[in-house]
Amino acid sequence: IEVPGSANLSIGFAIPALSAQIEEDYFASALLRGIQKASIDRPISLRILDAHAETLGKTMASSDLDGFIVVDLLDENREAIEKLALAGKKILILGASDDTVNAPFVDGDNYTGTAEAVKHLLYLGHTRIIGLFALMETWNSKQRHKAFVETLTHREYPPEQELVLLDKGNGRQLAPETHQRLEALLTGADRPTAVLCGGFFLALEAMRLIKGLDLRIPEDVSLVGYDDPAAAKYLSPPLTTVRQPLEEMGEQSLAYLYDWVHFGTMPPLRMIHKESLIVRSSTSQVQGRGRLHQHTEDSLCSTEILTPSP
Repeated sequence: IEVPGSANLSIGFAIPALSAQIEEDYFASALLRGIQKASIDRPISLRILDAHAETLGKTMASSDLDGFIVVDLLDENREAIEKLALAGKKILILGASDDTVNAPFVDGDNYTGTAEAVKHLLYLGHTRIIGLFALMETWNSKQRHKAFVETLTHREYPPEQELVLLDKGNGRQLAPETHQRLEALLTGADRPTAVLCGGFFLALEAMRLIKGLDLRIPEDVSLVGYDDPAAAKYLSPPLTTVRQPLEEMGEQSLAYLYDWVHFGTMPPLRMIHKESLIVRSSTSQVQGRGRLHQHTEDSLCSTEILTPSP
């Protein structure tokens, strides 16, 4: 797929999702919208690469493209990307803040975004919180999982092992084993009062399961997601979630890569964007329990509280 202009530079957009599925993937499509926006005033041709992990390195090594934007770096292609970068390929990593690869990257602050979501739940009185994560081969999922565990531990509420669910599915639908474990937790005697999800589709899956058990959101179980597509505010109830500035990240990545290829201006190695906690109606104070003492640390994640229109 190409976005042509009066092109004299060719940029590859490498993403794990197949190009035919990008419009269905909020994360990928939002990044691509930003890239397309940045390409309007720049003479480039943008080519979308189907970046299967096992062939990504070979595809990029044999390509005559001028530069590459690699989205959501996976464990299995980290070594290949590192070798290509050392060999002189102009590669910018988008949506993964991996310091182990000697290539510049643009990412959201997934650790702080998750930490702020955890603190929000703690402030509302939730101390037994389920953490639901998937696609653990990606850098972002690792950062969100790490922040969940470390923030609760730092606040003296270390999560029990059974409350941390690492799904082995595709990030869109829960694997049967995860579904069973989540259902068992939500129907047990000592039911957790909140679920924090490391992705938007995970939040949809959790919402469907919670409602299927005749539990109310947020009266019985509070729910937090990640990413903020337009649909999030139209769910019932509207979803509290962490918003990443994905379009801005995509726009910045192409602008930096273009200047690198065209003018030889090396971009900064680390470009981290703040994320925002969007508080809607899917989270509330635990019934019968007062709020915990509000944290006082300076926050790198802004919080926006949205209430339904009357």
